[in-house]
Amino acid sequence: MNRESFVTELRAELRRIGLDSDDLQALAVGGDPARVLAHLRSLPPGSSWAAVFPEEVDEWSPSLPEQERALGPFDYQAPPRGIAVFASLEPGAPVEALEAAIRRARTLGYPIYGAGAVLDRGHPHLYIVLPLEATEDDADAIADALRDRDGISNAFPIIRARSAGERSRTSVTE
Repeated sequence: MNRESFVTELRAELRRIGLDSDDLQALAVGGDPARVLAHLRSLPPGSSWAAVFPEEVDEWSPSLPEQERALGPFDYQAPPRGIAVFASLEPGAPVEALEAAIRRARTLGYPIYGAGAVLDRGHPHLYIVLPLEATEDDADAIADALRDRDGISNAFPIIRARSAGERSRTSVTE
């Protein structure tokens, strides 16, 4: 079966089930496409996306926005969440450089909600979470003060949704 005929049959089966194939932004199919289609053909009309993709939770839908989670115990544990600054450690630099960076950030005069180091794939990084009323300019100033200093290889703001459906004035994707 070629790719085009697979996609055509996949869309037809999703329509039969009552799901909108346009909700899928991208699809990577592992294994045999015929098995995927056989699975779809076994589902009755009215089946959910979770039935189509059994590894997903019952409420999952491809059109739902990705759920944002707290960066760590130092972050707001539920929305709304403030802007954060991310910084990574230079290779070979001591982990203490992250604590020094947090101390430096606290001396800059900007309010800080919380800060902490996390391991990502075994490499330490730093997050500084700003209060909800902080601006992107505040985050830029903190990132600029930390960048390329004392074991920090880079630093940049992370603009996050402050409430459901709301983005700050500019976004890193714009």
